[in-house]
Amino acid sequence: MEIALREDPVNIILTFDGWMNVKSEQLLGVVLMTSEGRPFVWKAADISSERETHLEVMEKTEAMIADLEKKYIF
Repeated sequence: MEIALREDPVNIILTFDGWMNVKSEQLLGVVLMTSEGRPFVWKAADISSERETHLEVMEKTEAMIADLEKKYIF
């Protein structure tokens, strides 16, 4: 997965989605898309305690992007 994302000739797209799991936890999911439309599920973070404000959700998003940058994907 990481090799395919790193070698994308254009760049990748981050897509976000939120949902609730069977434990009623609010999750923020990230799917990475190649320029050819190939999806890769990256992460899902529990944001149950952060639902009240966007600041904590932004921190989780920034941490995910930093993780991708460390892997030379983004």
